[in-house]
Amino acid sequence: MWQTELCDDKDRKETWPDAMRWAKTFHTYMAKGNMSAFVWWAGARPCTTTGENLIQLEEALPSTYYYKVPRYYTYGQFTKYIERNARRVDVEAISSETDKFPEELLVSAYIKDDTYTIVLVNSSEKESFSTLIEIEGVEFQNMRTYTSTEYVKWKHKKINPSQSGLRAITVPKYSVVTVTGKIKNHEAE
Repeated sequence: MWQTELCDDKDRKETWPDAMRWAKTFHTYMAKGNMSAFVWWAGARPCTTTGENLIQLEEALPSTYYYKVPRYYTYGQFTKYIERNARRVDVEAISSETDKFPEELLVSAYIKDDTYTIVLVNSSEKESFSTLIEIEGVEFQNMRTYTSTEYVKWKHKKINPSQSGLRAITVPKYSVVTVTGKIKNHEAE
């Protein structure tokens, strides 16, 4: 299934809280609604009263001035790094002996051949989370994270290998972190 013409045609907000509201919506479409794709109604256009666009153009066309509204970056966490034709796989959140898994942390995962992508949405405005990630039965060949917060957009970081196979990822407060890379010695199913 896929969702077409997604946008906010009622309200105009260019804030990080609006971007995070959309991150939760994108997660829900993908992880709970089992959507395989969604298309934003208007990628770039001049809008002054609605949230129909991801890129704001000046009114006069052809436009020479534009800027990306904050939801552009949370949308990109789901559209830029998940491989075309990837399939969503189940995620199991396991609480530690001392801490339960936070409700504010939403996780979805996708695999295509030897490429994996995990998207973590932290809707807590007050707390960062550290989490250990593993793909059961396989080893990571490499791992990169892309973080978007109110202050950084798609900030890239390479994660070093771990002896245990688990990788520690920090998910800043009120952010979306996409983790992607290759699986070691993976044979396509």
